[in-house]
Amino acid sequence: MVSSTDPIFPATPTSEYFLDFGRGIQADKSSGSVAVSLRRNPHVKVRIMAWQYFPAQGKIVLGNPFAEGSRNAVAKGVWQMKGVSKGVVFVRGDYQIVLHPAGPDDY
Repeated sequence: MVSSTDPIFPATPTSEYFLDFGRGIQADKSSGSVAVSLRRNPHVKVRIMAWQYFPAQGKIVLGNPFAEGSRNAVAKGVWQMKGVSKGVVFVRGDYQIVLHPAGPDDY
């Protein structure tokens, strides 16, 4: 993540988020899991979330893969996806998250 004004994934000078979608959206796959890592040096917390992409609307939903007492995923947020030259921007209301593919220096 390059920057974020979204309180769901707040970017600060002392912490950063990494969202690993694996192979991500493909022709035959529009849902899956994403590893969300919060790094506050030297500590890293990872949680697994579910994602689903709706191509007709250009929206992606991220959420908890389960809820207590339920067999259904619970949405945390819905973002409009916009492609940019070196990544993607997630927009939710007045908030935005700017993502770019990880490079070797990000690990």
